[in-house]
Amino acid sequence: MKDLSLRARQKGLELDCRIHPDTPQVIAGDPVRLRQILMNLVGNAIKFTEQGEVTVQVEPHAGGEGEIWLHFRVADTGIGIPAAKQAAIFDAFIQADGSTARRYGGTGLGLTISRRLVEMMRGRIWMESEVGRGTTIHFTACFGAGEAAPAPEDVEPAASPVPAIAGERALAILLVEDNVVNQKLAVNLLAKQGHRVTVAKNGHEALAASDQHRFDIVLMDVQMPEMDGFEATRAIRAREQGTAGHLPIIAITAHAMKGDCDRCLEAGMDGYISKPINTSALFHAIERAMAVAPAGLPVPQPAKN
Repeated sequence: MKDLSLRARQKGLELDCRIHPDTPQVIAGDPVRLRQILMNLVGNAIKFTEQGEVTVQVEPHAGGEGEIWLHFRVADTGIGIPAAKQAAIFDAFIQADGSTARRYGGTGLGLTISRRLVEMMRGRIWMESEVGRGTTIHFTACFGAGEAAPAPEDVEPAASPVPAIAGERALAILLVEDNVVNQKLAVNLLAKQGHRVTVAKNGHEALAASDQHRFDIVLMDVQMPEMDGFEATRAIRAREQGTAGHLPIIAITAHAMKGDCDRCLEAGMDGYISKPINTSALFHAIERAMAVAPAGLPVPQPAKN
């Protein structure tokens, strides 16, 4: 959350976290999912708040025996959301209105992804909002009872669930994604495996980057401003015509319906994974795409200091 704290300070906002004293100190659950939900919600709250504060609250919530349910609130003093838009705000591609999207850049798929992650954690998500006075987004999630971690000398290293890629060779990867939170999560996953990642925020930046550098593979978000993933992929494929080159491109899409997947393949993409990103699915998709990629293309070396 350090990046979010910095963004809040840069806007002159207070970022406060309040944990109810009855909240268990140790729980068992998926920290990656919970972190992504909170980063999406807090990031949006900061984006749409010009003055005041953003507050994160956590408290116990009623649940079944052997389960720990928590109730989270992310409250801001921002622009608020009209009542007519609130029911659909967690659906894909819904924005408060056109002027909001132009001024703030929109919420993208952050709320839709958060809803799906909350549902994976057996919870629900809802909001309270008033235009000009701010928004509070609530969600609940179910966890198991956790145990205190053993002393360092008792800890045994766990086997990594991530498959080896391309003979464990470090890859040069172009990540095309406009959402800052999703950028950071993907970069962290890839960098931990030793891969070098270049980030582009839209299709135009992706074309420029792929023209200047050699990449082993592209992870291409489908919905982006200015130039989306379909347009960018078609442009890359058009550039490759008459050459022996083929840059593997994996679509990252919030829609896993057959028609949407067919669109990805028709645009020239080599595979697709759905949001929210599953770590194992991501690396398996990269492994499959690299297995059929033309060999022998030079890989850019890290810049020397």
